[in-house]
This record gives sequence, structure tokens and C-alpha cells, in this order.
Amino acid sequence: MDGIDGMETARKLRSQNDKGYLIFITVLKEMVFQSFEVQAYDYLIKPINEECFEKTMGRLYASMQNANDAKVLYEDPKKVPKTKDVKAEEKPAKKAGSDRGGVKPER
Repeated sequence: MDGIDGMETARKLRSQNDKGYLIFITVLKEMVFQSFEVQAYDYLIKPINEECFEKTMGRLYASMQNANDAKVLYEDPKKVPKTKDVKAEEKPAKKAGSDRGGVKPER
């Protein structure tokens, strides 16, 4: 994500009326309240353990089934993704306070 962070990406998606399921996985505890603004499905704080991740993915899958969106999640709709199945690209952290809505990091 060149030049923008995950929250800004989420805002852009929502401004385009994208109804996708957003799950933030981050070290920034103070951004959790901003995730409500973009209707995030969940907000996980790193480091996450496998059980926590799998619970979130199980809830997501159940929500998608209820909304009849389960086919979007995985080719095999009976398989809930495990931590090892997820690939992510890490973005270097910004300087403290640079894009945190005026919230200073905890010390």
C-alpha cells in the first residue's frame, strides 16, 4: 500500500460503497475506535494467537453464510482459513503520532 495506511484504504473502500468485510491486524491499539467509523468486522492486536485468529475467521465465515456471501471467502466453503493459510504484506510503521487522529501511543 504505497503511501496510504490500512485505515485510509478502508475509508476509500467505504467511500466507494464497498461492503466488504474488513479485519484490521495491527499493533496500534489506539486506532480501534477509528475502525468503527469504517464498519470493520474485527480489530486484532498483534501479536495475535492462532486461536484468536481462528475464532474471528469462524465468526466471519458464519456471518458470510448468513449473508449468503460464503462463496467469496474460500473455494471450499466448509474450510475456515487457518493462520498459516493467510499471507500478508507488512507496511513499515509510521512515526509515532503521524496518522493517529491526535492520539498519542501508550507508554
